[in-house]
Amino acid sequence: MNVGLIGYGTIGQTLAEAIRSGVAGDVTLVAVMDVFDPSPFDGAPGDPAYSTDIDEFLAQDIELVVEAASQAVLKKFARQVLAGGKNLMAMSVGAFAAVEFLDEMRDLALQHGRRIYLPSGAIGGLDALSAAAIDDIDEVVLTTTKPPGGLQSAGLEQGVDLATIQEPTCVYEGPAIEAVGLFPKNVNVAAALSLAGVGVHKTRVRIVADPAASRNTHRVEARGRFGEFTMELRLLPSPSNPRTSYLAALSAIRTLRNLTEPIRIGG
Repeated sequence: MNVGLIGYGTIGQTLAEAIRSGVAGDVTLVAVMDVFDPSPFDGAPGDPAYSTDIDEFLAQDIELVVEAASQAVLKKFARQVLAGGKNLMAMSVGAFAAVEFLDEMRDLALQHGRRIYLPSGAIGGLDALSAAAIDDIDEVVLTTTKPPGGLQSAGLEQGVDLATIQEPTCVYEGPAIEAVGLFPKNVNVAAALSLAGVGVHKTRVRIVADPAASRNTHRVEARGRFGEFTMELRLLPSPSNPRTSYLAALSAIRTLRNLTEPIRIGG
């Protein structure tokens, strides 16, 4: 499968290396689009075609486009990707918290016979949650705890000075639909959890800044007709970018491998 990559930051570079080494399965990286000028590639044999222009990028022999840039970039180019006959894998899952965008992308994918893949990112248990949602789920609560620096300045909007707190402090509590707007760079996990379960309006989110925290922690609690489950992930950051969970990059690699492997478990 030929892959094109939009975004060549932490996740994009990790994914590109996994493709080159064969870890991502039977896929070939044929094109990369970003804003770098000049190209980050030296033109060696096997290097992907590089472009800063979406039309030039989509003109390449691409079957699947992987977005690894930002919600804004995804919203800007997703329509052209699907209309251009390419499947799409989106890392900026938070963009789909907007119901209008989600519905539009679903309609476009159906219209053009394409598929949209959303990796689990820095969260787990989505297969169990989505299975439970077939019947009925009463409650889903996500508690995300991060070092204050990992929340950037978003906590200030909630009346919290992240630079001076001395103990774990809740900077947000409410529905996921509001959380993904206030913390767009931090809670793709809330959007993924919502899409798998009861939606962005019913999923509850608590975001805690903890000056003693050395890892990002996501705790998921769900209950319904299926029973109950609690899951907690304590994640290490990417070796090259402390603001990105390493698991998020690994989930993109696993999604690619699933697309080309004859047998897969879940998802």
